[in-house]
Amino acid sequence: MLSVSRATPTKSGNVVAAWEKLKPVLNSRKSRMQAGEFCTAFSNETWLHCGTFERDEWWTRLGSYRFMLNPTGNGVQSPKFLEALLVGTIPICQTEPAFVAFEAQGWPIIIVQDWAEVLIEESRERWWSSLSPRLARLRAEGNFTANGCHSFITPGILETDETPKHPIKYKPILENSATF
Repeated sequence: MLSVSRATPTKSGNVVAAWEKLKPVLNSRKSRMQAGEFCTAFSNETWLHCGTFERDEWWTRLGSYRFMLNPTGNGVQSPKFLEALLVGTIPICQTEPAFVAFEAQGWPIIIVQDWAEVLIEESRERWWSSLSPRLARLRAEGNFTANGCHSFITPGILETDETPKHPIKYKPILENSATF
């Protein structure tokens, strides 16, 4: 996984929305229903791919997009959030306390109130220009390896020679766990 997370991805797509082939019950969540409606309404747009990928294509296909719609799932965040970062794809998330906290810590993610904000091409270009260099640097420093992610979330607890230096000023994200 380390070599995957540090590779420089080639981006041929703009926005991908692919989720819950394995757990369709989660599609009843408000954020997922809104994302599904967004995909239905704009499925003919060339910059947007909505659908599923075969399991053996997931990493390659996900890594070929600049952004991934990341509707909330069954918990604070889902594996696809980190999977996107691992392959150099920026998650687009709706406003939720955990994502707002990650953004405040400097994680390269986009926070939107409404999926419709993704429609604006100038916004997508601005997001990519401002966040892709940061994402590339964080990936090159190993921040999205197992040890890197752990140090992002719990700096100082795991100390090894492989733990990257934390590049972001840490603000505890679980300080007020009642909001999660």
